[in-house]
Amino acid sequence: RNQVATFQRSQEMQAFHARVSAAVAALPVRQWGEGDSIEMTAAAAAADPTTRRANECAVCLVSLKPGDVVRELSCRHTFHKTCID
Repeated sequence: RNQVATFQRSQEMQAFHARVSAAVAALPVRQWGEGDSIEMTAAAAAADPTTRRANECAVCLVSLKPGDVVRELSCRHTFHKTCID
């Protein structure tokens, strides 16, 4: 009986991972460009820490550079393609 339950959970997890992979693959891919960077003063960045991170990959927190291949959510959270795939 335990083996059956374990097998069913395993199948459910595989199906879940397949749905997540499909959702990630459906995110738009583009190249980060010069005009994408948000320039802020130190005071503005200190006042709004969420905007301060707008130029960083939301996964690895490394600054995005022109030419980086990224995926972007509709909320504008941006990720290096290699970090999210």
